[in-house]
Amino acid sequence: MEEPGPDPIIPAAPALSGQARRDAALRAARDMAALCGLDLRHFRYPGREPDPKYGPAALTAACEVVDLFGPLGPGDGPHGQDEALHGRIRAAYAHRTWMARYKALNAAFLVHEDGRSIPAPVSGQEALVLGSVPFQHLQITPCLDGGRLLLLVSIGYMPVGLFHPVERLFLVLTDFRLDMRGTLRTVLEGFLLRPLPWAGWLRRATRGGLRRAFLIGDNRPSHYLRQSLAYLDEQEAAILGFGEKGGMLLVAPDLCAMDPFAVFPTLASLDRLSVGSDRLTDTVLLSGLDAHRVYRFGGYPDAAWLSVRLAPLIEGVPPGPSGRFRVMISLDAERQRVVNAVEAFRYVLRRLGAACAAAGLELEVVWDGWTLSGPPTPKDKEVMGRIEAMAAAITEGLEVPLAEQMRIFGRSAAGKVPVLARCDLALTTRGTGAMITSWLLRRPTITFHHPRAGASWDYLDRSTVTDVDPRAIGEPPADDPLAARHQRFTLAPWGLEEALGRALEGRLALPPLQEATL
Repeated sequence: MEEPGPDPIIPAAPALSGQARRDAALRAARDMAALCGLDLRHFRYPGREPDPKYGPAALTAACEVVDLFGPLGPGDGPHGQDEALHGRIRAAYAHRTWMARYKALNAAFLVHEDGRSIPAPVSGQEALVLGSVPFQHLQITPCLDGGRLLLLVSIGYMPVGLFHPVERLFLVLTDFRLDMRGTLRTVLEGFLLRPLPWAGWLRRATRGGLRRAFLIGDNRPSHYLRQSLAYLDEQEAAILGFGEKGGMLLVAPDLCAMDPFAVFPTLASLDRLSVGSDRLTDTVLLSGLDAHRVYRFGGYPDAAWLSVRLAPLIEGVPPGPSGRFRVMISLDAERQRVVNAVEAFRYVLRRLGAACAAAGLELEVVWDGWTLSGPPTPKDKEVMGRIEAMAAAITEGLEVPLAEQMRIFGRSAAGKVPVLARCDLALTTRGTGAMITSWLLRRPTITFHHPRAGASWDYLDRSTVTDVDPRAIGEPPADDPLAARHQRFTLAPWGLEEALGRALEGRLALPPLQEATL
């Protein structure tokens, strides 16, 4: 096969070290500056004197932002006055129109189809997709509109904006409320400060030299469990075909709240690479990958499909001792939102202990509050240490006998499932813990949250959830040192008592309680 000729946009840069690498970095910065129509000083390279006038923040401030959907408005720049441009943006990126295009792009990627493109509103033409690069929670998709470079910035299926470096223009493409200039600055920091790997990636991309990699992972566990895994379930056959044609899987384990290969063992046979999220962008750039990710998109109305996939994991666990009542308590030791957590959950255990004693049952408690997808970091260890300390404080001097205490904080989501599937009751804030017990396992779950914190039902099974009465959610004391953090609140015992009664109705009776105790 004939070797492709020199790329006219980004010349080749071989692997180098020392002075040769510094020279290559400078050449890459010059090439990138020429491609983007920007002053060389906007890029970082050896020997460059730091100058705030050419940093990402300064370039962000100098860019024209056209926001037809949000608070920034169209602006006073030349593109802000272009009604024809505005019409093209609205037509091409209207939700229904874009979703049809997005689904087509996903399908074309999996079958290794060439010539993928997106609408380029400024020119009114189609811009050729070069590939996709993950960056933090964003996806950056460089495109060529003729000879001009564009950067599509997206989150999941949602197109956030289209950056035109030559024009210093950012077109906002969504009505979702984001700090658009802050988002643009984040993108520019990742793009301008690494010219050498970006130049190499663009060189390969324009020569058709990228290898396609389907990326699995989402920094939001609830989105990952409900949407990313659902897409794998829907497209399992297509992804297997993708791998057979030379595609690979790229997995960020710390962005996978559940091991995808535990759910889909057939995918484990494909060529795959696992890399931590902190090295994801560099790996994609330096390895020459077109890392397409489908996340925060689609999903099923309930978790029945995932329950079927996890049936061997759930049903393979032998039953525990008879005559026991198992409660899971999730301790929010990271955000520490529940001010009186020790007193509140000590109260819960006392009441459950009394009910179990009256019914001839033994009480066992499962402590949770932190889910890991990989080896624990120093922060993970700190949070788990706080959970351990809180559990010890709750049980210290507790007059209620506990048949067993199980600690599942620090396990993966899949590792928790067998234990939580046997739970008779769970108490947790709205989050991953509630999603597993309620949405996935359909176990009775008591939830509590600050009234001002938006509480979505998207990741819960309403029939299994008992919410603590909002009137029992109190404000933190005036002298609370952490009051400014994470909407802290207190839980009144009467609210817990009432929620326990509703959640346990017909299964376990709470003994009469002196009103003064509440």
